[in-house]
Amino acid sequence: MQDKVKIKPIKGFNCFSILYLAGEKIRLFPVLASVCYDLQGSGLNELWLDRLDKEPRTMFFGVTVSKKTIKKAVNRNRIKRLMRESIRMVIDELIKKDEDIRIKTIVLSWKTPIARPADIALKDVLPLIREIITKANNK
Repeated sequence: MQDKVKIKPIKGFNCFSILYLAGEKIRLFPVLASVCYDLQGSGLNELWLDRLDKEPRTMFFGVTVSKKTIKKAVNRNRIKRLMRESIRMVIDELIKKDEDIRIKTIVLSWKTPIARPADIALKDVLPLIREIITKANNK
């Protein structure tokens, strides 16, 4: 079984936006993913590249929900929590299957409005995230 992959959030607006623009886009309505496999040509500053070299078994992730798409913070935060938990669950599944994880960074964006927090649950988000990460990892 391979070493455990650490999953860490992306910090900082500049890093977030660079990775979002530099990554390969994968669309699965209502989620848009930007995936980076190799960060050397991405435009990240030296500090981040050094951090990634020191932590080779680390996958960085980011989750965004636009205020324009979903007005209420309660709804945006619920979707973000569900997407983060889905990422953790899918990566753990891949590790248990003994699959190699090629993804260095992934930025996920939710693109559909919801009216109430109760309108969305983990059972709705998990299959989408599983399919996106599986598709991205198999490329």
